[in-house]
Amino acid sequence: MPKSSGNLVQFCEQELARWPTAQSFRLLVMTHYRASAYEAALAASQRFQQILPAEFKTNDLLLHAQLHTCLGQPQHAVTVLTYLLEQGIASATIHNNRGYAYNMLGEYLLALQDFNQAITLQPSMAYAYNNRGLALHRVGMSAEGRADIEHSLQLDSENAYAYRNLGIYHFDQGDYQAALNLFEQAHRQGTAPPELADYLKKTRQQLGLS
Repeated sequence: MPKSSGNLVQFCEQELARWPTAQSFRLLVMTHYRASAYEAALAASQRFQQILPAEFKTNDLLLHAQLHTCLGQPQHAVTVLTYLLEQGIASATIHNNRGYAYNMLGEYLLALQDFNQAITLQPSMAYAYNNRGLALHRVGMSAEGRADIEHSLQLDSENAYAYRNLGIYHFDQGDYQAALNLFEQAHRQGTAPPELADYLKKTRQQLGLS
């Protein structure tokens, strides 16, 4: 964790020891999250929920679910997001995030339902098109999936996940050079989507580059 983040964590913990407030908990959770310290962020979020349940709001639950996703716990994320939907809190973000978790679980038909709903609620949501594109590809509707991912990149040309997903499409089609170009573009975005390093390795092997 960067030194500045460590100092901020120490400050938040000192404030919480004096008097627990929602503001201090949120700052602590976000500090850990931005430092990619997901286990620490989830632990802080759980403390927040336990100590100040009345102050733990929808956005706090959304981040809580996101932390489960980051930690490779998609079923827990589905549980949290389903709870929000059952409370009548419908939003494109909730549907998109639950769909992403379903994608991780391989439940692509359930994922597609959520992505369709997300796009209905927010037609310009790039992430929903990208995620739906991968789900369509996984269920054998590859042309439609590619179109969705390409549309996602028209809406947001800096989404590493979309470059990765389009790379997966080309990899599965056997077009390894196109796949490599897209995986490298995803890497250049400065983020590391899950499976990217593995796909880069496998694609370079197919091209005899490693």
